Amino acid sequence: MKKNIFSLLIVVSILIVFSTLIFASETIDVKDYTKDKFPSIFSFYLSSLEDLDSYEKEFIDLLQKLPEDKQEYYAKEVYKNGFSLELLEKLKRGKTFEESTLDWNKEKEEKSVVKTKEKPKEEVPEEGVALTPTPKTLELPELPEIQIPEIPVIKFPKIPKIPVPIIPVMPKATEEVTEPSPTIQSGSLSTGTFLVKKISGGYGELKIENGRDLDAIGVISSSREPKIPLIAVYIQSKDSFTVEGIKDDMYTLYFTLGEDWDSDMKKFTRKTTYARFEDQLEFKTTKTATVINYTIFTVTLHPVTGGAAETKPVSEADFPDLN
Repeated sequence: MKKNIFSLLIVVSILIVFSTLIFASETIDVKDYTKDKFPSIFSFYLSSLEDLDSYEKEFIDLLQKLPEDKQEYYAKEVYKNGFSLELLEKLKRGKTFEESTLDWNKEKEEKSVVKTKEKPKEEVPEEGVALTPTPKTLELPELPEIQIPEIPVIKFPKIPKIPVPIIPVMPKATEEVTEPSPTIQSGSLSTGTFLVKKISGGYGELKIENGRDLDAIGVISSSREPKIPLIAVYIQSKDSFTVEGIKDDMYTLYFTLGEDWDSDMKKFTRKTTYARFEDQLEFKTTKTATVINYTIFTVTLHPVTGGAAETKPVSEADFPDLN
């Protein structure tokens, strides 16, 4: 009897050990499985997989055989939307990275936009411009609680053009010496050069398109204090620039056009005009657990067909002081 009980205990122990080994072989931590197979950032992209099952192992094995750009694309898909059998099938079918990117861009273009007031196409105002606020939607995945240090982005300003002085021709010794007449030196700054930048950290964006033959300065000020500039940026003729990081508020947009920028006086010295947009720009941001909606405005400083916004000339005294 005792011999039978002892034999039974040995059999049960063997079964328990065998079951444990089988269980351990079926699951493995994603960090251990991907170690030395991918760059270190992939451990962060794939961290949501945790203990891998057979489908997830198959996904990683196939991913390892792809070029690095495609590896990064599929790893980011797991980071954004989580692992799914549909993603595994897409990887098996060998859908190209460019096709997946086109699908993603198509979905992005189908998002709704905010409609602005419309006017008949034949009624184009003398100073009409296109002013289109566009709500932008970001899909945010559910992120694990991982503290990632914020890496600062260093932006190097463009080197401004240095005006070349005009040297007057000296008269001959036999001629009467006369004083040379003063010559206005030609000056300009690079597009995107900020003269004033007092706001940042928001989500709003403002794209300014300058289709004029003159250079421009775009100035953003609070509707409550329009004479105090918060943003002032230089935009060359036939060029455009997007101001990012605008916080939620109501703003007024001014602009000045001209030639021969004087960096000391902070103004153009020839063909100078000053104006502001009649409509105020309201930037709004709304957030949910997975989505951030914010406003993007696009304005043109030149008349366009169907332009909905109007501008009003202002005097230099009523223009925000850039000094």
